[in-house]
Amino acid sequence: MSAIHKGRKHTPESIAKMTASRLGRKHTPETRAKMSATRRGRPGRKQTPETRAKISAARRGRPGRKQTPETRAKMRAINLGKKHTKETLLKMSIAHTGVKFTPEHCANIGAATSRRMANTPPEIRSAGAKKANAAIAPEIRSEMARKLNASRTPEQRSEISEKGAHVRYHVNKGIVRAGCPHCEDLRPDLR
Repeated sequence: MSAIHKGRKHTPESIAKMTASRLGRKHTPETRAKMSATRRGRPGRKQTPETRAKISAARRGRPGRKQTPETRAKMRAINLGKKHTKETLLKMSIAHTGVKFTPEHCANIGAATSRRMANTPPEIRSAGAKKANAAIAPEIRSEMARKLNASRTPEQRSEISEKGAHVRYHVNKGIVRAGCPHCEDLRPDLR
């Protein structure tokens, strides 16, 4: 770019004309094939290990850009009231199916949930759970269950079934029974 044009900005009219001239224009199959061929084997620019180390050092201690309270308030206002469609919720559920969390991550999730639930009145808790379950249509719920079940091995299914029976017949009734492997895990003295 020459020095004359450096920093020059197009007027809104000029931008509108350029947009209109390109609107609806499609590349021919030959052009698309050429573009594809030139990019093949080059998914993106690869940084050298030295450059990557420099970038890492520069970002250390700065996990991400912190938004100002005003910006956060604007972002909140824009997204307030928006709801994911049932299809999107199903896709998100399927995408997270089978994801394994580390024990530390599970402990953090449990602690956060306990803190949140401790500050929520029981009637709101139960109403929220009912509302959340009712929001998922039966056909989507059955599809989610089918996909989740298909992703598990027979051994995993059997283990989940055993744990479910343990919770229903022992935990919910406050019974600790010798011979139940799950009860024995909780109370080693029963072995």
